[in-house]
This record gives sequence, structure tokens and C-alpha cells, in this order.
Amino acid sequence: MVRLITLFIVLLMASVLQAQVLAVRTTERQCDQNSCRQFFGTGTCTYIGNSDGKSVYITAAHVVTDVEKIHVGYGGRWWEAIVKHKEQRYDKATGQNIDFAIIETRQIPSNKCMQLSGLFPDSGVRATAYGYSNGVYNLRGLPSSIYIRNNLRGVRDPVQKGDSGGPVVVDGKVVGVISSVVEDGKMTLCTPANLVRLQVKQRYRVFPCCNCSPQRTVVLPSRPIQPQPQPQLEPVPDNTAQVNALQGEVSRLREQLDQLKNTQIPVWVVDADGNPTTWKDEKGVEHENTKTYPLGEPIKIYFPGR
Repeated sequence: MVRLITLFIVLLMASVLQAQVLAVRTTERQCDQNSCRQFFGTGTCTYIGNSDGKSVYITAAHVVTDVEKIHVGYGGRWWEAIVKHKEQRYDKATGQNIDFAIIETRQIPSNKCMQLSGLFPDSGVRATAYGYSNGVYNLRGLPSSIYIRNNLRGVRDPVQKGDSGGPVVVDGKVVGVISSVVEDGKMTLCTPANLVRLQVKQRYRVFPCCNCSPQRTVVLPSRPIQPQPQPQLEPVPDNTAQVNALQGEVSRLREQLDQLKNTQIPVWVVDADGNPTTWKDEKGVEHENTKTYPLGEPIKIYFPGR
């Protein structure tokens, strides 16, 4: 009983993923002087939803470069696709190899699609890489883990030819788009889904989705900031004349203070009749009893002997 339930869950998950991770078939024509030959290529894409009557998918740019026709397999038929955007370059700013494309078909009758994650997980997080390396009707899941080496991002285990463009999935969300395997064969590179998500947001007015109301991503233009009115400043009156007059008064007061500091107050000692008294020194010379004191000092009166 347990085995039957487990088998049912596995089959259910596989059927759900096969409606979200689809095969890509490309047609390439090569001609020489005598004849032309057609070549068919296989890749993988992820269905992320619908927009304006079109179904939108994410794959690797190199899968759909220099090809004559592109088809996406769903529901037992091949749906013709066109490239709406692709990037295949080395980003010097981040040190990452960017390799992804956005393709469209007529809207397919599916209500299951995958979401692009806005963050790339840390190294060591368990992940699964999906692709059609076993044939266009046989989806393969490769259990692995996120691996970050220097600026390179991807999974530890190498994928096979036909898996290019497939999703790297963590917790049900796409975190990367499979691009290539490094030369030493110890790592599969992928383009982080957050970079792809930014391009999808810029390209579509509403973010593609299935069996849901589209989520608008358009940023409405902000209203211009109205400048704050500047307060009306009253003109400063010209007080130059008053200032000059005050400075003149201050100068005159300083002169008067200097005069008062130099003022000497004379003091005479007089007799009962109001006549100045005198005194004689050792030589018998007679002197008047007078003395001067600076203004502000105490006056001392003394009577020298005759």
C-alpha cells in the first residue's frame, strides 16, 4: 500500500512538472553549393505563464541562436515559438556568464506554470536540475545542490546535452536557467533567475502567470514634487546713520571718562576765618596746608605741626 501511494505521488509530481518544464526543438539549415541539409536540436524551457494571449517561456540563449525554427512541445503537439529577448554575454560587473532567452507561443491550454525566484540560494542548498537529455518525451530530474565557485553560480553535478535551458528548482521555484558545464566537468553553470526576472518585468506590462489574475508590475510615474513656497523676507532697514551716531556718542563718553580719571581734587586746610593755614619745614620755609587727590580716592585731612 505504501509503495502504491509513493508511486502515485511520484507520477503526480512528474505529470505536474511535465506541464511546466517543456521540450524545445530547433531546426537549423546548412547549405553548400550542391544541397541543403536540416539539423534538429533539442533543449529545454520553463513555462512561466501567459501575457496578452501568448504563453511565455524561459530557456538558454544558445539554444535558440542561429536557428531557422523553434517549437515547444506541449499536449502531444509542437507549438511554433519566436524569440522575444535573448542575452548571451559575460557580465564584468558580477563576473557571471549570462545566457537566457524569452520565447513565446500562442497560448497553450495549461493552468500550471513555474515562478521565477527573486533570490539565488546559498551554496549547499539542495536543488534539482530538469531537462530533456533523455529525449523530447522523457523529462529527467537531476538531484544536486547549489554550488557557488568564485562568481560562478550553478549546481555541483554536470548535466547532459539537451538539458540546456532547463530550470534549476529549489522549493518549487526556479532559481536558475541551465547554460553550460565548466571545462573540468565538476559544475553546471546557470543564469540566476533573479536576473531573468528583472528582464521579464521590464518587458511585460503585467508579469506572466497562468490560471490567475495578472500581477501588474508597471510603476506609475510619480507626481512631481511641488516646491515649497519661500517665506517673504522683509527688507532689512538701513540703520547706518543711527549706528554712526551711537559710535560718536560712545567716543565722547570715553573721552569724558578719561578726563574724569585724570581729575585732581585740591584740598585746603583753613582756619576759623577761612584763611588757609600754613606750616613750616625744617628750614623755616612756610607752606600752605594744601593737597590734591585723584577723583574717587578718599580725602585724608591731617594737621602738620607748626
